[in-house]
Amino acid sequence: MHKETVRVSFDIPVDEHILYKTECVKSRVPIKNFMHNLVVMGMKEYRKAQLNEKLAKSIQQAKKGKTRVVSSQELDQWEKDLENDTE
Repeated sequence: MHKETVRVSFDIPVDEHILYKTECVKSRVPIKNFMHNLVVMGMKEYRKAQLNEKLAKSIQQAKKGKTRVVSSQELDQWEKDLENDTE
């Protein structure tokens, strides 16, 4: 039998846990859903940061005269990445 979910466990400071639980009570959201939403938002921000890092590196290389041709497929993928991150 294939399991569809896995358990993720990690330690956090007590003060941080109180902050999360307090927000969950205020929002009337189970902590599992709250933490899942935080992870999803964090992943979106992480991908944006990665893309920004790639773009900044490309700009610096262009300024130094180290340029390369970017394919339209690559540009399409970058555009798709940006669209996915803004959703």
